[in-house]
Amino acid sequence: MLSEYEKIELEAEITAYNRVHAHAKSIQGKFCLFFEQHLHKQIINNDLYLKKVIKERMPDYSNEFVRILQYTTQYMLTFQLTTSQYYKHYKEGNIYKECYLTIGEIQNQILTRIEWDFKLDRCDYTLEEMIEKYHKYEEAKKIFKEAEGNLFPFTSLSR
Repeated sequence: MLSEYEKIELEAEITAYNRVHAHAKSIQGKFCLFFEQHLHKQIINNDLYLKKVIKERMPDYSNEFVRILQYTTQYMLTFQLTTSQYYKHYKEGNIYKECYLTIGEIQNQILTRIEWDFKLDRCDYTLEEMIEKYHKYEEAKKIFKEAEGNLFPFTSLSR
């Protein structure tokens, strides 16, 4: 059973998770459209940062709740979206959540493909849904512990 504090913290976590994933979904197509004009062109420097001319023209899709950072590898053009949600009960704090939005593939600093169909996670989780899943998880843990205990004295078998 979750305490009142755990419910408040879980609700903040769900809010942050849903927010960052909903924002990623809302800008995914815009990012793809922007980078489509740079397809088959060099877009990053040796240090894996976007070329200055591209970075200067790129729209800023951050908002008051979500910050967007470039997170590019040698092979993928990716952006990291981060957010936080404040919560307070008998103590207070922030829950931080992030997600990664892959826009395309890179080879030799050249954008070779746009990831129009990059799958993002759900952004509509509810507190009630997650509490129910948490209860099922706790029940499964009890069943597992009991089954593990029933193996005694042969619990160290390994295959």
